[in-house]
Amino acid sequence: MEPHPSRQRLVETLHQILRQKAGFANEGMPLIVDNSLGVNPQSVAAALREQGLNARSVKEIFDDKDPRDPAIRSLAERIGGRVIAVDKGATPGEGFSRSAIRIPGQVRTEASVIRLVEEALQ
Repeated sequence: MEPHPSRQRLVETLHQILRQKAGFANEGMPLIVDNSLGVNPQSVAAALREQGLNARSVKEIFDDKDPRDPAIRSLAERIGGRVIAVDKGATPGEGFSRSAIRIPGQVRTEASVIRLVEEALQ
């Protein structure tokens, strides 16, 4: 059964508001840079924005709070975004599943992270 059109519009509007509240631009896929990277996530997010991508770090989105993986994954799913991360989540229910752009743990440079993200998005 299809959702009622007005309900669907309401859900889409709420997701758009959530996207804006998280600091993402209206255009482009939202990219959430997780704290698990071996390089500074705020710096990576800024560099991705300089490349024209719609990126924000977890700290930029959640301020100084450090949410668990399920909260980050939920946000990504609701706003149609992806999470740039190293970890898979060792605890059941954690990790980012299909929303992840996985970066190998040995990657330690901003340029390498950006290259891998750009490749993943092609």
